[in-house]
Amino acid sequence: MIKIPVDLIANLRYSLRHPTVRLGLVVAVITSTAVLIMTLGYWWPVHHGHELLVGEVKLKRRMVVEAMQAKELASAYRLASQNIVMLEEKLEADSSQAGLVQNVTELARDRGIRILSEAYDEGREENGYVPLHQEIALQGDYSALRRFLMDIHTLPSWTVVQESRFEGSRKQPGRVKATIKLVTYREAPARKDRET
Repeated sequence: MIKIPVDLIANLRYSLRHPTVRLGLVVAVITSTAVLIMTLGYWWPVHHGHELLVGEVKLKRRMVVEAMQAKELASAYRLASQNIVMLEEKLEADSSQAGLVQNVTELARDRGIRILSEAYDEGREENGYVPLHQEIALQGDYSALRRFLMDIHTLPSWTVVQESRFEGSRKQPGRVKATIKLVTYREAPARKDRET
């Protein structure tokens, strides 16, 4: 706690008796009040304007984000609609085992890949669709095998890559052996009969 000397308080009281000191004190209080009022008078509108501007910027930013999200949603919906049509066409396409073998063989030949072996297994019907599992052993260079995998979606049937394994050939450098498991989804015969 700060102790104020008694002499200082007595000197201040004595000084306040003089009319010029009193006038100076009144002028100082009035000037300080005027400066405070003018400062608040200037600061408050500027502060209020700043707050309004920040609010408008936030609103515009939110509107831009919502517009971008709406555009992305519309684009995704359009793409999904196109994919649904394509998927329905692929599900309705003739995807017999012989047709699938022919399609995969042509795709492999176009990519410069040799088919070493193939195995097929028909799965159980599920939700009106019968999966056909196919395991293929292929040989070719890595880029050709990669293109083959990326182009599986171009087959006329709905075929997806379930698993793939690659291993380098010791006898032939630059050649790669791959084992790829594919699943082709086809409409069940009972479902086709009901629709016709």
